[in-house]
Amino acid sequence: MAIKKGDFIELSYTGRILESGKVFDTNDESAAKKEGVFNAKSKYEPIVVCVGEEDVVKGLDESFEGKDAGKPYSIEVPAEKAFGKKDAKMYKLVPASLFKDELRPMPGLQVTFNNGQSGVIKTVSGGRILVDFNHPLAGHALKYDVKIVKQVVDDAEKLKGFIKFYLGMDDAAVDVKDGKAKITMKTAMPAEIQNLVKEKAMKRILSIKEVEFAGHEKAVPKKEEAVEKKPESEKKEEIQKAPAKKQ
Repeated sequence: MAIKKGDFIELSYTGRILESGKVFDTNDESAAKKEGVFNAKSKYEPIVVCVGEEDVVKGLDESFEGKDAGKPYSIEVPAEKAFGKKDAKMYKLVPASLFKDELRPMPGLQVTFNNGQSGVIKTVSGGRILVDFNHPLAGHALKYDVKIVKQVVDDAEKLKGFIKFYLGMDDAAVDVKDGKAKITMKTAMPAEIQNLVKEKAMKRILSIKEVEFAGHEKAVPKKEEAVEKKPESEKKEEIQKAPAKKQ
């Protein structure tokens, strides 16, 4: 039966930059080893996604409709339906004084601000640094080699796959009966995350009308971040090296 919008599928994929063929992401261990990007610390296994919800880039998500489970496909995705085109407004000049003394800015260096923004240095000229804050894959057409391993039809398996995909947790025990889902977690989850999971789960799995979290007496309250007042002279935004990306 052909895949349609709203279906849950188990997906194996390898993503490449179309023009260079360089692999930027894969959950297929054999492909990772073949392409020389294998990381022993990474876990390679299919993911469960809901078709039409853009769990993956828009162009790839749209391509699933009409496909058959159990078959491999090669899908090309234009930049505008992947990570978007390059946006000139995302190129910004920042003063060299924002960099830590031990960090020497140079073209090609990936940096991250304390506010979480990441970018790549394009040019260094005197005391001004031009940084590109576009997504690293912005402006690139992509190619995905995918296999729809199977269509997921069991509601408990759908919900467990959803939790694993969005929260990165694979220790959830899920039971679904008569429209009620019970999720037992080994790790306590903040109330706002529980509410988000409930909302999205019931939107995607229409047969589920109620979601209950068990395993902990109460949800972990949201922690308020402490704000430390500093003299104006210390209120400088620092930049540090970004963690290495999986390539």
